Amino acid sequence: MDCHVTKMVNMTLDKATVLTIEALNRYDFNVLATMDVDEGSRERLGIALQPCLLVRARNARLDRDGSHVRSEAGMLMPCSILLQQHKPDRIEVCAVDPVKSVPSAGSAELDQAARDVRVLLQCVIDEIG
Repeated sequence: MDCHVTKMVNMTLDKATVLTIEALNRYDFNVLATMDVDEGSRERLGIALQPCLLVRARNARLDRDGSHVRSEAGMLMPCSILLQQHKPDRIEVCAVDPVKSVPSAGSAELDQAARDVRVLLQCVIDEIG
């Protein structure tokens, strides 16, 4: 069972990062942080991974929803995109599918928010490359 949305693109990690942030902004995501996953692994574990960047975001549309949905969604719903270099100029762009990762809490509003964010994340990924 796939629990993420993914796409391979032919470009540098730097270019994929710029395009990802631009696309996130177009779909009402606020970029909160970018983290160099490889750098953290080198520093903490002493191992080098393939170049990998995590872009953490929050969707402004969720902020406009009711407070019940906003508080649950903020904790449960991932709005991050991982950019991982597999070869030079070959980048995997992926995001966790919020519909499959958010536990069903019996909230129709939360379920709908997860579906909405999944559509938006898919649009972001489709625009890259």
